[in-house]
Amino acid sequence: MLCVVTNARQIWATVDGVLVVDRDGHVVAANDIAVSLLKRDAVGLELGSVIAPPIARILERPTGARIDGVLRQPSGAELPVHLWVREAGESDDGQRANGQRAIIMRDASEWEVARSTLSLVAAGVEHAADAFEITDAAGVIEYANAAHTALTGFPLFEVLGEPLARFVEESAAKLELERAIAAASTWRG
Repeated sequence: MLCVVTNARQIWATVDGVLVVDRDGHVVAANDIAVSLLKRDAVGLELGSVIAPPIARILERPTGARIDGVLRQPSGAELPVHLWVREAGESDDGQRANGQRAIIMRDASEWEVARSTLSLVAAGVEHAADAFEITDAAGVIEYANAAHTALTGFPLFEVLGEPLARFVEESAAKLELERAIAAASTWRG
């Protein structure tokens, strides 16, 4: 899930817009991202005046379910968004806090552009003639493209979960590799 709102600090720290709504459907808090998406401060407004579909449909959905909606901006413009509903103050054991709900929202148009771009980049890396490996902070391989297998002769199932240094023979190259991983930078070798 994108965000579990357990306290006010998390509302402000997320990259998504968040509105906290009381039992009557009135906005009681909004983070800066929500204000930016709505082009106004929604605190005190009825949720139905700033978001479509109807408020009942949003608030009656199970928590965590994604809803496609539209934000209504003061200019009359409408912004397509993905919405998720969470219990505001929901604890790990699912206890409710005051019946308030957090409406988490993300600009759907930006999301679709980002997803499309990511798909293009992933296809380019997968079909590149150069070997690409992605490791975690410890240098353990989490991803390797098809060229890695073609160039090294190691099948993918043998390299995933293994330290990248295992596949580097020269000790000087291993040292350079370890420095690059520690610096979270690129290594060529």
